[in-house]
Amino acid sequence: MSKSVLDLSKEFAGRRALVTGGTRGIGVAIAQRLLDGGATVVVTARSTSDEAPKGAKFIKGDVSTNEGAKAIAAATLQVLGGIDIIINNAGAARVHLQGTASIPDAEWQDALDMTILSAVRVTNALLPALKESKAGAIVNLSSGGATSWPAHWATTAPRRPRSMCIRRRSLENSRLCKFASIP
Repeated sequence: MSKSVLDLSKEFAGRRALVTGGTRGIGVAIAQRLLDGGATVVVTARSTSDEAPKGAKFIKGDVSTNEGAKAIAAATLQVLGGIDIIINNAGAARVHLQGTASIPDAEWQDALDMTILSAVRVTNALLPALKESKAGAIVNLSSGGATSWPAHWATTAPRRPRSMCIRRRSLENSRLCKFASIP
């Protein structure tokens, strides 16, 4: 019997990737996996952390605003010289123990800006460059969407449609895009 080992150390060789929310949690793991596979990686967040992968270039920014997303996209392209992989992972969760009736409109808007519009804005800002890639991919994560604890509704409810919004926007570019949504 032949024993073969799958070598994934070059799986992403030559690829250039952006991971939003890449300084903590699952974003760190994704960025590290891309680095381990040979990609050149930029991570972005509002602040860095000790968890951030050492091999990735950190760009401080806020994807929840159009201006922030455009600035991150421009800085990413300057660092990487192009883009092959966009990982839309940024998100935030706040607890409202009094339930959904206690959640102010500003909180709902912030949740939409951070969880849905951030992915749309980053993708739109990078799409012209991504079209130049021979192996472009967009991965949208929405891990908090499965939480049905009412105290988290304002910040987790908008995550489920994230992938649908980007999928709809990217249909004209289906050659480039791959999608993932983690419930």
